[in-house]
Amino acid sequence: MATSVFMATCPVIIQYGYSVFMATCPVIIQYGYSVFMAIYFNLFLFSISDPLYDAAERGDLKELKRLVEGGHDVNQRGWRERTPLMYAAEKGHTDCVKYLIQNGAQLNLKDKDGWTAVHLAAYRGHLEVMKRLVEAGQDVNQRDRWTRTPLMTAAEKGHTDCVKYLIQNGAQLDLKDKDGETALHWAADRGHLEVMNRLVEGGADVNKRGGWKRTLMLAAVEGHTDCVKYLIQNGAEMDVFTAAMIGDMAEIKRLVEAGQDVNQRGWWERTPLMWAAARGHTDCVEYLMQNGAQLDLKDNVGSTALHLAAEKGHLEVMKRLVEAGHDVNQRAGYKKRTPLMQAAEEGYTNCVKYLLQNGAQLDLKDWYDKTALNLASKKGHNSTVKLLQAATPKGRTYTKSHCIVCIVSILLRSPHIYWGGGTTKVNQVTFVAIFVNKCTCHTKRKMAACDTDLLDFFFEKKLFSFFFFEKLVLYQKKDGCGT
Repeated sequence: MATSVFMATCPVIIQYGYSVFMATCPVIIQYGYSVFMAIYFNLFLFSISDPLYDAAERGDLKELKRLVEGGHDVNQRGWRERTPLMYAAEKGHTDCVKYLIQNGAQLNLKDKDGWTAVHLAAYRGHLEVMKRLVEAGQDVNQRDRWTRTPLMTAAEKGHTDCVKYLIQNGAQLDLKDKDGETALHWAADRGHLEVMNRLVEGGADVNKRGGWKRTLMLAAVEGHTDCVKYLIQNGAEMDVFTAAMIGDMAEIKRLVEAGQDVNQRGWWERTPLMWAAARGHTDCVEYLMQNGAQLDLKDNVGSTALHLAAEKGHLEVMKRLVEAGHDVNQRAGYKKRTPLMQAAEEGYTNCVKYLLQNGAQLDLKDWYDKTALNLASKKGHNSTVKLLQAATPKGRTYTKSHCIVCIVSILLRSPHIYWGGGTTKVNQVTFVAIFVNKCTCHTKRKMAACDTDLLDFFFEKKLFSFFFFEKLVLYQKKDGCGT
């Protein structure tokens, strides 16, 4: 408790001093951290903040004038080290911005994130505010803490008019942020076609790389087909990855015949085959396999082409991959998922059926100890669940009495059992009596020897704590039960 109180109140001590900290400690101890945070934000921050910030944020020009004429500093810092000018710019209050500039507000001051007033106006798309700031001398190429300019911010948010104005007033088109991305990269990634058009018309390079990323690939990965077409029309260089993503068979053939490696790695360590499989381009998948694409390669999370096709429900692609020799039980990444698990979780019954017909193992479990049936059941895919249940091999028959004998024997071996997952110890005999009484509502069931159906039933009825289930499963595997 002492540690949590200290961690919660550190910001208060730093910003408001020890006396405020002492006042808040009893609140946290008695009512908890969530109540403290509500008080912290609604009482301390806003009651202690200067009314000048409030007036600027509300756009109350009359109050703003009164406060400034009364001697308030127009460049004082508030929350996140923002000035009144920044508050007014973010909210789009053009008249307040103009007044503050006329009364000495400094234009190029930055907040905690390195944003200036023009960054905030660009983020929100306030064109008139931007005009006032730029006309007053605001630098349109200033960088924030991520080395992003106002142009990049406006491009990411799709504010076409702001982008156009910034370009007209000296914004540099090909500047890069810390990740190597330009304004055009941001627009392509977000699918803002009109913004892209303004940038390209202004002279942005459509083939400029952002680290190892290219503008065309960014648009293709996110599925912005109109942006992809626009970039190609304006001279963007095609590569085999992008061609596989968009299913451009003719371009894939041209690139492969020109010598591009069909097994080269790109974004997320994926090969052209993986991209074609993930997007469901059957003809591209066939061509790539015919030209040496390796089936068992994995991406950065361990998925193969078959995993990606199963996850998206591309049955025809799956058929081509399996017919070519892809292992239907291959595991993917740390989750240890098989293609069957991927298809079952997404509810693609036809894909599940095909995988079962071609050797997919039902009893395999992922990292979280879940089978394909568990995953389909959790997501509520009833038709998939029925198919998997029908395909499950039938085990020995267990009656209610068999299960009672088995579980009661474990109860009598245990020094104590926690009732209902709680913390109250109960007498063994009493517990057995309660258990047998509860079992009377459970009819005869058929299940495999170590199936968890019965355990799930009792767990849902809150008869046992979870650790007891684990013990029961171990006992079943070791000794067995029934006739």
